[in-house]
Amino acid sequence: MQRKLNIAMVAACPFSAAQGSQVYIQQMSEALVKRGHRVHLICYHFGEHHQKFNFEINRIPRITSYYRFRAGPSFQKPLLDFMLFLKLWQVVKKEAIDIIHAHNYEAPLAGLLVKRLTGIPVIFNSHNVLSDELYTYFRLKFSKRLAKSLAHYLDTYIPKKADFCITVSQEAVSFFKAKGVAPDRIRFIPPGIDYHNTKACTPRAVREKYDLRAQPLIIYTGNLDGYQNIELLFHSIKRVSKSLAEFTVVMVTNSDYNKYKKLAKEIGIDRYILFFYSLTFNQTQEILAIADIAVSPRTSWSGFPIKLLNYMAAGKAIVASEGSAKGIEHLHNGLVIKNGDSEGFAHAILQLIKDPELVKKLGRNARKIVLHYR
Repeated sequence: MQRKLNIAMVAACPFSAAQGSQVYIQQMSEALVKRGHRVHLICYHFGEHHQKFNFEINRIPRITSYYRFRAGPSFQKPLLDFMLFLKLWQVVKKEAIDIIHAHNYEAPLAGLLVKRLTGIPVIFNSHNVLSDELYTYFRLKFSKRLAKSLAHYLDTYIPKKADFCITVSQEAVSFFKAKGVAPDRIRFIPPGIDYHNTKACTPRAVREKYDLRAQPLIIYTGNLDGYQNIELLFHSIKRVSKSLAEFTVVMVTNSDYNKYKKLAKEIGIDRYILFFYSLTFNQTQEILAIADIAVSPRTSWSGFPIKLLNYMAAGKAIVASEGSAKGIEHLHNGLVIKNGDSEGFAHAILQLIKDPELVKKLGRNARKIVLHYR
């Protein structure tokens, strides 16, 4: 008989939120509870949607000056993460925790501190490799070099100190093994998804609801941080616009989009781009359901974009840069484009718009494949 565990799930982020990491953590926690375990989520002091979950949520004390959903470094992060450590320690002492399951990098640091005090084992759940992402949040060369040095240290220290490591990409397994993690202490476990189909509604009704014209619809969902490579997408759209007069690109995001709204205007594609801010997951699903093409321009190699699972579950034809094309096989369930190739990305979008049968084929195959991740 399987032993039922008391698990501290630690995440240095707001919760809940319609963002990949938070959705991954939420659905993992729900699945563990359904298997009979108790889950205590320790997170930041705020979230986006107030809803009931089948697991307990423990928040750090309220910091009135910090309500940022965007990932990445900030001057207030050390204070928030110290408070996360204190909250975790409090929960561990109160709830007789068996194991600490810590996500990304800041949460494992809090977990390892608590381990020193209590001896409770820590699982490091890597969503990405820090060396692959941290420097993208900085502009100055000095800042980028400093970020790369810090990332190198944490990529080496945390996986080796944790009792076990989980990654969401096979590439990350190889990376951490090269850093000295023993093969029997690390495992690749691709993320799953619990995708509930929206209530049946006609494409016309959805287009009217969101004021979308009856023309080819391309969708991007997710944050707009540097590693997502939105610039490549926009330059690809510029190329598409030279061959196609009418189409719409919908950007569904919880990020501040003013920078990219300005960029779209500067390169002359603003008439094609619509930004939708802070939609619920159900609203996002509605637009995704009527989209013709879903895109992921991200070139970062170490993570598994949760958006791809949503795209595949919705049966969409996908265009993705090879770095982010996890679970996608070229011409089988999507089109995979060489990293940094804006011309190739544009050509793939045009190919799908001109070939509805290929769109249907890729979407059907994508839907079949994603069922294996459930």
